Amino acid sequence: MKRVLFFFLFLSFTLYSKEVVKEKGILEQLNEFSKNLTDLNVSERLKYDNLVKRIAELNVNDNFDKRKFEGFKRLLPYRRNYLMFYGYDFIKHPPRASAGEKPGDRRQAEAKFQISMKFPLFQDFLSSGGDLYAAYTQQSMWQIFNGSTSRPFRETNYQPEIFLDFDFHDKNKFVKTLHVRNIIASIIHQSNGQDRPKSRSWNRANLEVILGYKNWTIGGNIWNRFNEKPYKADDKSTDDNPDLEDFIGRQNIYLRYDFKRENDKKYSFLLLHQNDFFKYDVGKGSTKVEFTFPSNFNKNFDFIIQYFNGYGESLIDYDIRVSKIYIGVLLTDWSFKIF
Repeated sequence: MKRVLFFFLFLSFTLYSKEVVKEKGILEQLNEFSKNLTDLNVSERLKYDNLVKRIAELNVNDNFDKRKFEGFKRLLPYRRNYLMFYGYDFIKHPPRASAGEKPGDRRQAEAKFQISMKFPLFQDFLSSGGDLYAAYTQQSMWQIFNGSTSRPFRETNYQPEIFLDFDFHDKNKFVKTLHVRNIIASIIHQSNGQDRPKSRSWNRANLEVILGYKNWTIGGNIWNRFNEKPYKADDKSTDDNPDLEDFIGRQNIYLRYDFKRENDKKYSFLLLHQNDFFKYDVGKGSTKVEFTFPSNFNKNFDFIIQYFNGYGESLIDYDIRVSKIYIGVLLTDWSFKIF
């Protein structure tokens, strides 16, 4: 599995390098033709025109960058924004003192919603070719069907981050083989904003690579958690969840397929698996499956069905296995372009 992960990262950078070399080669050919444009025969002129067209295709992202930052001071969708109006956990969990739970606090049926946005900070940050963003994602578990406890929010996770996005989608949109769409380097904080014993939090550096082939998207994340001081009961600045990654894993891989019908309605399927692929544990990690399909009566949202099995759906549940299915509405999809 370790070899597979390193091969995946190596492949992404190799594919990108091939595109850079290809563009450089085309430019060199154009320079040769440009020296004697008036002396070109019909065949050579046709080849020259094709090279000009190819360069325009490879650099189509220039205009995209201008459009993307014209409305610079605005919030943009980031990860999926959704409202799961009904979810059901097939596993019944007893109250846990470590989570500050009392009998009756947690029913198997609950709702969930996620809000996620990003804000562009700098284009071509430090001449790196990447665009710098700040982002914020919030996910809440809502015991809306639990009238005996005033329908509280059982858990909310807050995730601010800053990331550098190297976006190759428009440059590679005409490539017919497997190619790089995005490489994203992030610094992420996640916490549930609670005091002990409910407090959960962690900080990490994250690298995400997204590859594409036609309507297929293949991606993966690998992260490194920042060290914190060992837990001390009388020191709230110490680590509340030192074994977090032992349960949720340290990397993930996902596969997504997007397809359109003739009536221009979009459907998508996503499969994500998370574990520690260097020390794989079949009893830990998680698997998530999502399917989205259009609404026939309202174009402002799609429907979404989600199934999650494993550890880490929320921070408070990082060390217990859940098996949950949801149905809801998808308000905006993730921001990384598919087509």
